[in-house]
Amino acid sequence: MFDSKIYMIIIIAFSSYYLHSQENKTLPMDKMTKSVVYIEGEKVKIEKMNNVEYEIGIRSLGKKEFQPLTERITGTGFFVRNGDYLFLVTAQHVAKNLMSNVKLIAADSSGNSTSYLLDKNTIWIYSENADIAITHIVNPLIKNTFNDSAIDFSFLPTSETSPVPELSLIVVGFPLGLGVQNKFSPLRRETNAASGLIDLKRFDIDKITTFFLLQDPSIGGYSGAPVFVLKTYKFGNTLMNSVDVDMCIGIIHGTYSDNTGGKLGLVTPTDKLYKLIYSYSNK
Repeated sequence: MFDSKIYMIIIIAFSSYYLHSQENKTLPMDKMTKSVVYIEGEKVKIEKMNNVEYEIGIRSLGKKEFQPLTERITGTGFFVRNGDYLFLVTAQHVAKNLMSNVKLIAADSSGNSTSYLLDKNTIWIYSENADIAITHIVNPLIKNTFNDSAIDFSFLPTSETSPVPELSLIVVGFPLGLGVQNKFSPLRRETNAASGLIDLKRFDIDKITTFFLLQDPSIGGYSGAPVFVLKTYKFGNTLMNSVDVDMCIGIIHGTYSDNTGGKLGLVTPTDKLYKLIYSYSNK
């Protein structure tokens, strides 16, 4: 009898510890939305003719000065913190095109949109195969502003994984630039995985890489947006969605489609992001 009581106490204590540790691994929904920023910048317009790329611009008649024409580049980024390191994360195809006047748009203390100029000497680090880019934030203003709202490094998967279709996923970002005019309000879209891991060609470069597909297509402005797994709990025999998330499992790459009108979202698994941040933090 005495032994069984001790056994029960041990079980209860272990269960309490397990539940507490699980709660500590929960990412609140409000922190999830505060971790994202809208990224906008400019690049010189380029046209390709006969496999040769040319800068496009204008020049007044009789003048030698050439004025390059620029186009606006937009996407979604989010912050990840690993110890004392703070990283801005987005899609590689977004970062590579950010050539000038790069701004991060986020919320001020009143919930209105405000912008932060990214340093001109910002160095982006790219994943070797995946559509992922990171930059180490050293600017004191940006670091102090976003350090507390960043996603902790521990919420990234350490190995290649995809969510099961039954789990709800949340994409947080700025499709078509929505949510950044006056009031700052990132858009959240709930969806589900349409596949496991699958090798497909990236749309930005001629390279095969690993993705998983979403049931819904992406929208312009979502590129670089984080994809979160929504936490679930049991209510009787029913599996219910929580308001919190378990993991940042992917980054939006783009849309996979054909001429029939069928469209699926393409997501880069974030184990590559884990490896990129881990490598930089421990060099």
